[in-house]
Amino acid sequence: MKNWIWVGLGGGLGALARTGLEPIGTYHQLPVNFFLINVLGSFFIGIIMALSAELGVLANQWRLF
Repeated sequence: MKNWIWVGLGGGLGALARTGLEPIGTYHQLPVNFFLINVLGSFFIGIIMALSAELGVLANQWRLF
């Protein structure tokens, strides 16, 4: 697959996740849905990077995702 497809799939998945968690709303001016998705997304990005770069379990295209 082309590189831009991996980037688009990852971005689209993040956007869908934010939209899906939109009903959570805000708590004292903190947009909880954005905060939660960004924290979870960073966690999964760390796992994907470790599996592809450090351990070589995943293909390099996953790093773009």
